[in-house]
Amino acid sequence: MARGTVLTVRLKLEGLIVKDPEDTILWDGDIGNATFPVKVPDDAMEGPSPGLATFHVDGLQIARLYCIIQVGRASSSVDQVPTQEERYRKAFASYARADLEEVLPRLTGMPKKGTRKGKL
Repeated sequence: MARGTVLTVRLKLEGLIVKDPEDTILWDGDIGNATFPVKVPDDAMEGPSPGLATFHVDGLQIARLYCIIQVGRASSSVDQVPTQEERYRKAFASYARADLEEVLPRLTGMPKKGTRKGKL
C-alpha cells in the first residue's frame, strides 16, 4: 500500500455499543491506531464478545481483523487479545471503459497479473 493512503476502519462488537464505529488512519509506513469509544450495556453478559474490524481503501474492503473482547469486571492484569487476520490477495476489476479514469486510482498499488506494458 502506498504511503499517504487513507484507511477507513469500521468496528462491530457483538452485544456492545460502538458509538462511532468508523475511524480513519493515514498510512505513513508505521503502525497506526484507530480509536473507538465502546459502551457496555447494563444487561450485557459477562464473557467473550466477538468483534470484527474491516479495513477499506476508497470504499473497497481490503482486510478483516477478527477479535474477542472479554466483558466483565475490571481486573488489574492486561491479557493478550486473541485475533485472527484475513487479508485479500486477489481482486478483479470490472468496469466500463468510460469509467477508466475513476477506476485507475483505486487500482494503484495493487499487483497486476496478466497485464501488458502496464495497461489494464
